[in-house]
Amino acid sequence: MTLFVHRILHPTDFSAESEQALQLATAVARDHCAAMIILHVVSPDDCREGDLDHQGVSRDSDLFRTLWQRLERLRIFMHQIPVSFLIKVGPIAETISETAQFEHSDLIVLSAHFHSYIQRQYLGSVSESVSDTACCPVLCLRPSAFHQETTRVLDQMRKALTSQHDPQSSASRAAINN
Repeated sequence: MTLFVHRILHPTDFSAESEQALQLATAVARDHCAAMIILHVVSPDDCREGDLDHQGVSRDSDLFRTLWQRLERLRIFMHQIPVSFLIKVGPIAETISETAQFEHSDLIVLSAHFHSYIQRQYLGSVSESVSDTACCPVLCLRPSAFHQETTRVLDQMRKALTSQHDPQSSASRAAINN
């Protein structure tokens, strides 16, 4: 089976693990001339009065301005990759899966935050829920041993994905060596 990647969805929570997953998503996007969608989902529980309007996060709110600035800072990783930023409100895993379907994403690249067994039982795992409900493949990276895992996953992705472009591009090597 050949997987063609034209649109990559990267949900971010602005953590260090999420930034590392963004670096991998960006390398894959470069190798396959794919566009990126970077999504931040706000839980309704994290919103204060005035943060929301009928379209989601109010563009006049401090919350929106703060999140938008944080998203714009991620543009530094994009180096000529077409990118769009989204801020949505809702249950996190469900919103990620719905966005992937609505945006016709071919791949979701996210990081896992491993919690204790008890936390997973009561809170659930966003990465597990997204993997179970997404309309496309999900590449979920563990935070431990990230450099080795990134190298291994990139090698697997290069073998699995068909592209007209050289998968050994200098951009991908740079992402691996950092």
